[in-house]
Amino acid sequence: APDAAAALAIEAGAREALLRGAPEVAARLASRARELTEDGDRDRELGLLEAKCSLEAGDVEGGRALLAGLAERAPHGPDRARVVYELARAPRNYAESVELCEEALIDAAGDPGLAAEIAVTLAVSLFLSGEGDRAVEQGKRAIGLAEQAADELTAWRGRAAVAMMDGARGRGWNLDVMRRAADTELAMLGRPRPDGAAIWFVQSLQFQDRLEEARERALDLRTRALEAGEAMAAADFADQLGMIELRAGRLHAARRLVQSSLEELEQIGWEEKRGSVLGGLAAIDAWLGREEETRAAAARGVEITRTGGEQLGDVRYFNALAVLELGLEHYSAAAELAEAGLAAQRSMLGDASVVSFHGYAIEANAALGRDELARLRG
Repeated sequence: APDAAAALAIEAGAREALLRGAPEVAARLASRARELTEDGDRDRELGLLEAKCSLEAGDVEGGRALLAGLAERAPHGPDRARVVYELARAPRNYAESVELCEEALIDAAGDPGLAAEIAVTLAVSLFLSGEGDRAVEQGKRAIGLAEQAADELTAWRGRAAVAMMDGARGRGWNLDVMRRAADTELAMLGRPRPDGAAIWFVQSLQFQDRLEEARERALDLRTRALEAGEAMAAADFADQLGMIELRAGRLHAARRLVQSSLEELEQIGWEEKRGSVLGGLAAIDAWLGREEETRAAAARGVEITRTGGEQLGDVRYFNALAVLELGLEHYSAAAELAEAGLAAQRSMLGDASVVSFHGYAIEANAALGRDELARLRG
């Protein structure tokens, strides 16, 4: 039978469990509170809580199913926007994330704080889909909306997103802005978001070869995520630690970390992220000279990222396969991959610190006797 008072008490327990790092318990409590609720608005609020907890615990499909049902029943307006936005944060692919964010922004009209949050996620999804100009435009829009709403956390997250995209596009890395955004996020939330400023700052430090600081921050953030029971963030930081070790030349340590990330992602069911992480595994195996493993990881990863619409995926796999073919002295294949990588890089990434193909192109073309082309590539 419905019991509003009991539902409130159980909801309080769910929120406490979530704060204490037990999202699975929190999801079960939120579900029980919903069973005791008749009011439609309260059911939607508790359903959103249950879905968020399920996602943090790593139940991606369960969380998505809850959100899809809530979105279908919700009337248009800010409450529906919140539901659709959470679905956009756990999409099947980036095209879906863009579509859902745009849908949520329509429902969020009149709520600048909520619209700002959505616009940051839209900006990042657009960037990963290869739409850099639109991405930066949305990032700047998010900053303006957040400032209008006096939402300090989202304003800094928006500034971090724009700084990351500007850096990757070759317009300079503003690490001071990113550091402040990351520190603000941790001070206000106490833990990292899977799509937040803290992880973007770690990635930027890695690209700038600030590996000691990147490693220290990534270890701390993975520990925080594990303690909070945030499976998605924890798996993401394992991958980041692997990429830091790859950049440092510690290939076996890198491989162990990336394998841990992939195992955690498989348990979660976060397929979109697995596509990205497999790119790192392919690169590590290429440097280790493991031909069969490199090709297998690349084939599976390309399949996932292309299904997901992530344009950066091709860049990662061109890189890994170019390394492999050079090691095998397959210079024609290496040259073709390097050329394809250069074309993809020019269209999306202006900063060679993120990933560079120039050295591979020079080496492959020189080995083929194309000295003039090798000089041009240099």
